[in-house]
Amino acid sequence: MSHLVVAMVDELMALCDPLEQQLSQAEQSRRGLLVALLREALASQSMQAESRP
Repeated sequence: MSHLVVAMVDELMALCDPLEQQLSQAEQSRRGLLVALLREALASQSMQAESRP
């Protein structure tokens, strides 16, 4: 019985590794998108301020 539990835990742990990698990649993508969005917003705001008389 205990070998079944160990086998199931091993199987579940094997699933965790790819999920952790996917979460890490998603976080990196989210940060990259946030940086790009902030750059665009600040550049747009700066251009609007410069064009005012």
